[in-house]
Amino acid sequence: SSRPAPLAMHSPPRATVQLDLVEGSEGFIALAEIATPNGLFRLAAPADVFEYAQGLYEALRRADALGLHDIVALAPKGEGIAAAIRDRLKRAAASH
Repeated sequence: SSRPAPLAMHSPPRATVQLDLVEGSEGFIALAEIATPNGLFRLAAPADVFEYAQGLYEALRRADALGLHDIVALAPKGEGIAAAIRDRLKRAAASH
């Protein structure tokens, strides 16, 4: 059975969301199988796309609470929920 993926967000994050590693980035969101680059604060390490979808906005709110300015979010590949996550990340990245 598939779990619901809450992807709605009422307000964009204050931090800038990058979809690729950028020098000067502070926070990092990616699937658990992807190692955290040196110097970045791991905001979320979901085990799969379901956990990614469920924890994405919590991770972005956490970044705001920590005062981080630039976050790298590596989107999962694939269709379905993975595509919805990529769409949300693109919207978050475009909000700045």
